[in-house]
Amino acid sequence: INGRGEQIDLDALPSPVKVLNGFLGRYPKSVVKRNLKTVFLVSDLEFYGKSYGGTHSRTAVYLRIENDKRIWSDVFLTSRLHSEFSSILMQNYDFPTTRWQALNPAGFKYSGSGVEVLGTKKLYGQTEELLEQGFLVRYSQSSLENDFNMLSDWLFTRPEKLAELCQKHELLASKRTLAIEFYASIDKRLKFE
Repeated sequence: INGRGEQIDLDALPSPVKVLNGFLGRYPKSVVKRNLKTVFLVSDLEFYGKSYGGTHSRTAVYLRIENDKRIWSDVFLTSRLHSEFSSILMQNYDFPTTRWQALNPAGFKYSGSGVEVLGTKKLYGQTEELLEQGFLVRYSQSSLENDFNMLSDWLFTRPEKLAELCQKHELLASKRTLAIEFYASIDKRLKFE
C-alpha cells in the first residue's frame, strides 16, 4: 500500500471545521455515533504511489486538505466526506449489491478498485453516454463502491442536479432510488427530496 500522509497546517482548520459540522448535521446522530469515530484531516494522502482526495476505514474518514485553499473548496470537502462515509455505511449495512449490478449494462464489469484510474484526465468527466448507461461520471465505472460513492455525493450535495439528470436517464434514476432505499434501511430519518 505504501501509505503516506502529512499533518495539516493548523491555520487551515476554521473552514474544514465548519464543513464537518454541516456534514455531520445531515445524518441522525445515532447513525454517526455507530459508524464514524474519527475524521482525520491531512495535507497529503498517498497510497500505491498515487495521491488520494480521501479514503476510509471501518469507522474513520481520512480527508486530504491542501494547505493552499485555491486547490480545494468547501464543496469539494463536503463531497468527499459524503462519498467516504457512504463507503463506511456500505460496509456496515446490507447493501443491495445484486440489485445495483443488475442496473448496469449487459456484460459490464467495473475496471477494478479505482486505484487504477486515479490521476487520469477527466476522471470526473460526465457524458451523455455515461449517463445513459447509469453512471454519473467516468470514475463511477471503476468499482461498485465508487459508483455508489459518486451517487451518494450528488444525493447530498447536488440533489436538484441529480434529480434533473434522473428525469432523463432511467438507469441513473433506478440507482438513485436504490441508494435512497439503502439510506432509509439504515435510518428512516435519512430522507431525500
